[in-house]
Amino acid sequence: MTTNDIHTRATRLQAQVRGRNYLEYACSALVVLAMGWMASLVPEPIVRIGALLIALGAIFVSCQLFIRTRIHAPKRNQPSEIGVAEYRAELERQRVALLSVWRWYLLPFVPGIVVFVLGVAFAPSAGMPILAGISLSVTGLGFAAIVMGFVWLLNLLAARTLEADIRSL
Repeated sequence: MTTNDIHTRATRLQAQVRGRNYLEYACSALVVLAMGWMASLVPEPIVRIGALLIALGAIFVSCQLFIRTRIHAPKRNQPSEIGVAEYRAELERQRVALLSVWRWYLLPFVPGIVVFVLGVAFAPSAGMPILAGISLSVTGLGFAAIVMGFVWLLNLLAARTLEADIRSL
């Protein structure tokens, strides 16, 4: 593999990671705004707390995304071996971030989602019968678990793709 091949692949990786991260930052900003707005409007304190926990989770995830996945570009005009080593290290770093996404990307949202869903389901002002609250809780938390499982699976598949790229080097 030539130095130009490495730089071409590295440039492609940079574009993909930057695009993904910018989208994630935009989505996090939207979550923070929406949950902040909701916390300012909803009269139930427990629902407010849940919304604020979700917003804090989004801020934490954005910081982790920056720390764990920001791209480190290989330097130009280096011998091929050094470029390959740097590119491989970047692929490995991205792969590790994707494999651990459950811990730093999904888990920070769990407390807020649980508090929010339970707060909505069992809010005294909702006046819902206990069975309706349980049903709403199970449905809401089950849906959140399915979405999180899907996100985790997508990240595992992306990590597998990076692993194949690493092996090809």
